[in-house]
Amino acid sequence: MVPSQPFDALFSASDLGLQPLAGRKALITGASSGIGKAAACALASCGVDLVLVARREDRLTEIADEIYRRGLGVHVTTLVGDVVEGETLYEELERLAAAEDGPDMVSGNAGGAVGRAVGGGVGAADGGVVGAADGGAVGIAVGAADG
Repeated sequence: MVPSQPFDALFSASDLGLQPLAGRKALITGASSGIGKAAACALASCGVDLVLVARREDRLTEIADEIYRRGLGVHVTTLVGDVVEGETLYEELERLAAAEDGPDMVSGNAGGAVGRAVGGGVGAADGGVVGAADGGAVGIAVGAADG
């Protein structure tokens, strides 16, 4: 098991001189621990609004609370559920993908999930579905990812 890092280490991404990301929105599955948690904290520190998805509500709440406590000026939405077995969660993800203000980027970190096309099954080259392969998370449309 990889030891978890303290929040301060996870929020240091804004110090790295990354390309500007402020004002974008990211959907992160498996956001309650590991790479998903690290991605959530790093992207929040860069000004990215977040949709966090995981099975463990207490951990999602802890991460969202920490982001708000730091006054980063981002909006955090949490969705509790299993991307593999949650039909209701799948429908919510599909709704998010189709929304005008849907995610600009996706970080799929839910372990053991099997990819499932969302958004009508268009190819990534068409600005549509990013498929999940080899234990990825959930396929989702990210057509707003231009620029």
